[in-house]
This record gives sequence, structure tokens and C-alpha cells, in this order.
Amino acid sequence: MPYHVTEDQKRALREDGIVKLPGLVDAALLTELNACFWWSVAHPGPIAVGNTEGEDILFVENANPEARPMYRDLVSGSPFGQVAADLWGGGERARKGGLLGWDPRPRRGTIKRHCTT
Repeated sequence: MPYHVTEDQKRALREDGIVKLPGLVDAALLTELNACFWWSVAHPGPIAVGNTEGEDILFVENANPEARPMYRDLVSGSPFGQVAADLWGGGERARKGGLLGWDPRPRRGTIKRHCTT
């Protein structure tokens, strides 16, 4: 699904460090995101932490090598990489998800995180 990033959204990110992207996640993508989340809850990796019970759910899962193919497919099939490239003015690597924390170069099967302020 294509998503158009406006100049106002780029400016908001530059000036405020945050941007609202209405409509970026449609019902089908939300379903896929939720499926990935609950798969990760059911198959926690070695450094997963959090609580998935009750109203205050907090679950952090980083670097589960078994999740890599699932999340690679999710990111590459979504507009996230292109939106990141449009927002930050990135090149090909950004379009493939690099700015989202996915390093597509084959290595130890980990996901790296980027913090942007």
C-alpha cells in the first residue's frame, strides 16, 4: 500500500522529533503486526522481557533469530521502509528498512536498534 509523506510531516519530524502518520497502518497490516507480536510472545527469545497479562501489557523482544524471517517479510512487504526514506531523506538502505532498525546484510541473525531524536 503506497503512503505519501507530506512536507508538513517531514517538517514536524525535523522540528519536533515526532510525526503523526494517519492511515499508515490499515486493518490488514494491523492484523499482521498483531500476529507477529503474539507469535513473539509465544516464542520468546533469549533476552525477551515483559508482561503480557492484564491491562498493562509491556513486552520487549529483541534479536530472536527465529523471528527474523517473519519480521523481514513484514517490513519488506509494508510501506515502513519507504516512509522512513521519505521522512529522513534516506537512500536505498532506508527504503529496505535500515532506518527502521533492520540491517539487511547477512550477519548473526540479529536486529539492531537505531535511536533517532
